[in-house]
Amino acid sequence: MGVKTKYSCRRNNLKESLRNIHAHYDLGNEFFSTFLDDTRMYSCAIFTKPESSLHEA
Repeated sequence: MGVKTKYSCRRNNLKESLRNIHAHYDLGNEFFSTFLDDTRMYSCAIFTKPESSLHEA
C-alpha cells in the first residue's frame, strides 16, 4: 500500500479530531504536575543535584 493511499484512508475528520483532542489534552492535573511547576507553567529548570525538587531547580 502506498504512503499516499495509506494516509488518505485515515483522514482527520471531526470525529477523529475530537478523539485526538481528548486523547492528548484531557489527561488530568496529576499528569501535568509531574513536569509543570506549582502554577502549571512550563519550566526550564536545571537540576544540579539529582535530589533537587522542581521548585529548587
